[in-house]
Amino acid sequence: MILAKSCHDLDIFVWLLGKQCKKVSSYGGLYLFRPEKAPEGAAKRCLDGCLAKADCPYDAEKIYITNERTGIRTVVREGKTGDAAWPCCVLTPNDLSEAAVRKALETGPYGRCVYACDNDVVDHQVVNMEFEDGITVDFQMTAFTGEGGRTIHICGTKGDIKGNLGKNKVILTQFGRTPVSFEVAEGDMSGHAGGDNRLNLLVKLQRELGLTYLFIAHDLSMVKHISDRVGVMYMGHIVELASSKELYANPQHPYTKALLSAIPIPNPEKEKNKVVLPLEGEVGSPINCGPGCRFASRCKYATERCKNETPVLKEIEKEHFAACHLFD
Repeated sequence: MILAKSCHDLDIFVWLLGKQCKKVSSYGGLYLFRPEKAPEGAAKRCLDGCLAKADCPYDAEKIYITNERTGIRTVVREGKTGDAAWPCCVLTPNDLSEAAVRKALETGPYGRCVYACDNDVVDHQVVNMEFEDGITVDFQMTAFTGEGGRTIHICGTKGDIKGNLGKNKVILTQFGRTPVSFEVAEGDMSGHAGGDNRLNLLVKLQRELGLTYLFIAHDLSMVKHISDRVGVMYMGHIVELASSKELYANPQHPYTKALLSAIPIPNPEKEKNKVVLPLEGEVGSPINCGPGCRFASRCKYATERCKNETPVLKEIEKEHFAACHLFD
């Protein structure tokens, strides 16, 4: 969970501190969203006559249809569109009507009971870190919070700083003085706290001004959206390089194929039937890599040569490069 959804939060800590992390410990688990924790009378789907829905805060009908803040009835009444219609726009982006949302809940993954979703992802986790100069950081990820979103609390020797991403507000308190509040955002803040809109602005400027960006990200859909040419890296080495169109249509390196197979498909039936290429084996040490391909420990095609000789990036098709002994 931390690597999938919160790695950028950890990046922010390193950026803010400008120091190296010396020690890490982490604990967590899947406590609540398990079949044995389901309330009595719970159905497999929220709209299938669930007897527990009256007292269930996770009832999909409440969240996506009747809730004043998140339900489709409010979306329709207030004429919301796009990201402003979240979370309903995730279910039916092309049809923001109650009938469409209801059908999506009856047939798609968002209508399944949270206790019966084959979930193997933690619902709470804490990461404790010690940085240079005795600085400590604790990061908590939890499903059990009323507001969601992200908050930060920085405790210093002369004061503290509190930030709330959802409210776009930072409060600075110098000990012994009155707290001062700052609004830290301007413009349209919908779509990942304004991030989606800023990304689209980058694309617009790129096209209008002919700009070149070096764009580094782990979100493969975002990379496809903004990039003309894509390089795939594994443990610091570029393993494949091609135009965005070519790489997403015709991946060649085993690592690239596995990455692209894991991209979510915004279609419940296609997502359910897609084949994800598993990556097994242990991730090697980025500090002491040794000889050979850095992906060898996780590659089903690895040979003794792969373990002892580092492959070089070479052109395998026109303007399509890969670093893999399979293409020798």
